[in-house]
Formats: sequence, structure tokens, C-alpha cells
Amino acid sequence: TVNPDPSTDSILPSQTVCTATPSAATSIQVINPTGGISNNYNYQWYNSSGIIPAPTGTNSTLLPETSTPGTETYYCVITNNPISAGCEYTTNTHTITITPAPSVDIPFNQDTTICLDGTIPDLQVDPNGPGSITWEWNLVGGTNNPVDTGSAPDASTNISYTAPTNQVGIFQYECKVTFSAGGCTEETSNIITVTVVNHPTVSTILTPPPICEGGSIANDLSVTSNGGTGTPTYNWFEVTNPNNLILLTTGIDSSFNPGPLSPNGIYEYYVEVIYSGNGCQPDTSNTVQITVNPDP
Repeated sequence: TVNPDPSTDSILPSQTVCTATPSAATSIQVINPTGGISNNYNYQWYNSSGIIPAPTGTNSTLLPETSTPGTETYYCVITNNPISAGCEYTTNTHTITITPAPSVDIPFNQDTTICLDGTIPDLQVDPNGPGSITWEWNLVGGTNNPVDTGSAPDASTNISYTAPTNQVGIFQYECKVTFSAGGCTEETSNIITVTVVNHPTVSTILTPPPICEGGSIANDLSVTSNGGTGTPTYNWFEVTNPNNLILLTTGIDSSFNPGPLSPNGIYEYYVEVIYSGNGCQPDTSNTVQITVNPDP
């Protein structure tokens, strides 16, 4: 009697998993074997390198290794004893793709300092890993996390978040991404720090003592500024009448001396400070008067 060779249902054709130890793979199983000369079947598994070092036996299931990134193939040869009977069947091939462990990268330095209510580009991270992804942005130490969530069919999506700037303080954000492929753990990005500061303010210019015609004030007009970010620029103005301003000097010097003043009268000055940082509004000092009296 010559019987048909054994046959089985198709084994799992493929899977993609992340590098992991122990294995993160789904087991491959030979199911529903039929045919041959008996219902007792031998199973020998092979990979692309040849026979897998395990004795031929009754184990119809194999758990692929996933410790090293790469691509591997598996198949199983099913036989009946005695081998001389020639009852043999080879399954379809299973392909497993083992990707490196996932990551969530910050593509460039996004730490920034900005003035209150200023505008900054969206924070951004780049996920790297197989399968669909979900993510959540969290404020480190925050009480209302997550501050944003999302999902995408794969990791080609750039994940972004619009950070608020309506409150002064130091705010640290991180993004946690979950990858759907087997063995892929959730990964969290490094921290992006957004520092929000108050707009600059400039101190009061002190009124100098009166001088005589042709004289100079002993101490420079001077201010200090607080808040803001970036480099300050000081623009010193003379007010000749309410509608006429003369820009006398501009630069990083927070002090100014108008030099000898003549003729006698009232001379008025103020300073405007402008910070180069993102979103910072200028501030203006008080207007100070220098009284120039006639000579004796």
C-alpha cells in the first residue's frame, strides 16, 4: 500500500519583533498533520543555516531566537517512521524580522528660554521601531499628565507637541512611545526644557542734582534691567518736546552721560531696553529731568 505523504496546515508565514532576550517571538507551530503511514509524526526544524541543533522528535512547536537583529527563516520537515518508508513533508517557510531595540530620539537641541507668552516651534521627537505606535507627552513633575497623546500606523511619523508659554517657570517635557511589535518595550525620550521668563523691566533713573550752564552731571544716568532673555540693547533718548524724540545712543551700555549742557533750562531723558530673546517685549524707563541753572 502506498499512502499519500503527510501534509499540514500552513505555518505562520512571517512576523516582526524587537531584539529581546528571552525571545519576544510568537511560537511557530505545525498544526493538523494528516496522511502518511501513521498518526505518529516526527518534526525536524531548520533555519537558514541548516538543521537546528535539536533531535528529531514529536515537538511540533518552535520558539525562534530574537537576541540578535536580522532576518531568519524557518521551516519544518515532517516524517513517519521508518524513514525508509519515504513519508515526508516540508512546510512553508516562516520569515522573522528582528529589529534593533526601539528608540525615541530628539533630532536637535530644543532646550529654549522664552519670554512670557512668546512663541516657540513645536517640540519634536523621532521614534524608531517597528509596528504601529502610540505616544504621550508628559510634563515632568506635572499633575495633569499626559499633556498630549496620539497614535500612528508606523514610526515614520514625527511626533510634536505645542508647549504653552503662558506661565513663568522651568518646564521639562518628555515623550513616551509604545511600539506594537512583539518584544518592543515602551521607550521614553530625553528631556526637553522650556524656560519661560518675565518680560524685561528697567529700573528708575535717579534725578541728578541741578547743574549750572555748561556743566555736566557728576554721575551718569543709569538703570538696571531684570527679566528677559538674550542680549539687552539700551536706546537712550532725549525728549525735546512731547512729540520730538532724539535717539542719542544705542548699544549694550546701561549708563549715559549727556555731557556739558547749555543753555540753561530743563533737559529730559529716558532709556528703552530691548532684549534679543524670543518673545521679549521692550520696556521704557521713567523720564528724568536735569535742571540747568544760569551761571551766577
